[in-house]
Amino acid sequence: MPIFNVIASMQTTMVVVAHDKDHAWEVAQEYAAQAFDDEVPQTYITGEVFSLRHLHSGWDGECVPYGGDGNTRLGDLFPAEKEG
Repeated sequence: MPIFNVIASMQTTMVVVAHDKDHAWEVAQEYAAQAFDDEVPQTYITGEVFSLRHLHSGWDGECVPYGGDGNTRLGDLFPAEKEG
């Protein structure tokens, strides 16, 4: 089964009631998780992975990909690269 690099990101806008800018930051920190509860991540496929060197953002052969069996590491999906 093919493997793909995907970017998933979330952004939300909050409006808070606060005494000043510093307090607004504190209030935003307190409620940020709640603000994201209703958001749906945007996902972008950035390319198929044909080799471990095509992995992005700190992923490597020791990582377990999403959507697999939950146990198989990426390095095991590219056995020819483990031999070299």
